[in-house]
Amino acid sequence: MRLPGLRKEEREPIYGELARVLAALHSVDPVALGLGDHGQGGSYIARQVRRWSRQYEASRTETIPSMQALMRYLPEHLSAEGQARIVHGDYRLDDLLFDAEQPRCLAVIDWELSTLGNPLADLAYTCMLYDVALPKIGGLAGVDLESEGIPDEEAFLRAYLSHRVGELDFDPGPFDGSAPIPGWPYFKAFSIFRLAAIAQGVYKRSLKGNASSERAGMFGQVVHFLADAACRILDLPSP
Repeated sequence: MRLPGLRKEEREPIYGELARVLAALHSVDPVALGLGDHGQGGSYIARQVRRWSRQYEASRTETIPSMQALMRYLPEHLSAEGQARIVHGDYRLDDLLFDAEQPRCLAVIDWELSTLGNPLADLAYTCMLYDVALPKIGGLAGVDLESEGIPDEEAFLRAYLSHRVGELDFDPGPFDGSAPIPGWPYFKAFSIFRLAAIAQGVYKRSLKGNASSERAGMFGQVVHFLADAACRILDLPSP
């Protein structure tokens, strides 16, 4: 995420392309492309909360109060969802292949988690890394973004939204230092919760000797960190 092999002035255009490509994906009408049956579409967040809550419970190795708090809060505060779009499900810089000479994306890879759903959840998953800094997962928490030449979260959101003018069912409002998307903390917390549930599964497999990475055992602590971060975003009381 920090792009250490690039100069400071080269990093912002890369992030601009990251935002542009995601917006282009979310602007596509899946039905027009013959992808109307790629997923269920409606009630995406509700389905995802149920799915990852079940996955987490199936692999739970201890009681983590912040995870329990999230599993209570998230299904109780669902909001209406707009038109379903193609969502990548794991969209981040690592999944983009760039031209060697210019900040231009040539391909997006790793579509295993793709489906039809709420594009703002996909966007939140990408922006989640502004709130974390974890081994193997990465993140930008604690990074001096200005000195690194990396846009902050609001600037990234504005770049994305600028490519979807006229397609949104809300007004992003002025550039005033606040998140321009209604309900943004919920989307962010949901994305972090989802990653925490995935990390718990990796950790459980590591205890059985089935995980693909010898470092998988560290994911036990990652679950705690992620769940606590999601609770902070929602201003939930510390369990």
